[in-house]
Amino acid sequence: MRKHWPYYLTTGLVTLIALGGASQYLTMNDRIVAAFSYEMTGEHNAIGFPAWLIIPMGISKVMGAIALWAPFVPKWLREWAYAGFFLTLCSHSEHTLSTPSTLKMAMPLECSCQ
Repeated sequence: MRKHWPYYLTTGLVTLIALGGASQYLTMNDRIVAAFSYEMTGEHNAIGFPAWLIIPMGISKVMGAIALWAPFVPKWLREWAYAGFFLTLCSHSEHTLSTPSTLKMAMPLECSCQ
């Protein structure tokens, strides 16, 4: 147990992030619904996700968190859960950094570094 503490620490943090996001998705938080309905074009928002995906995405986050901790889950499924969380965090970071308000905020930082 002593030599595995980094694994348990990072797995615990990933689980907290996943369950926190899942609770936001499954309770249909106003911020999540607004993010999905921001700049609606037809049935899809600017990102291209339909709004009905909110609940399935929340369920998949809960299932991924269970896959990380359940002892009966095969190793390959646990690895895919980690990969799913990694891709989710990367895509959320990319979306956050590509929004116009974030770019306006980052511009002074970019100009001051030169």
